[in-house]
Amino acid sequence: MQSGRIEHRKAMSLAGRLEPPDRPLTSEVVSIENISSQGAQVVTHQNWAPHEHVILMDLIGDFRVEAEVIYCQRLRDDAYVAGLKFASPVGQQFIGA
Repeated sequence: MQSGRIEHRKAMSLAGRLEPPDRPLTSEVVSIENISSQGAQVVTHQNWAPHEHVILMDLIGDFRVEAEVIYCQRLRDDAYVAGLKFASPVGQQFIGA
């Protein structure tokens, strides 16, 4: 039985925006730490709940994808790391691979 990721993620440090689809005014700027066509890991200041649905966007382009929070763990007092699984795979042009 296979465990872990099925696809390598590309390491990066890119500013993005994370928001619940039903509350766009509560969006926050996040740091996208790594990404693949299937998901991403972001550093956030909110403690997102597993299975919560969110939208991840970059700040300077046209990348926008619906995702599900898989995990959210505290890094330090003011930051969390969240793993996101995209609702559908994104193309390589969006992840710079």
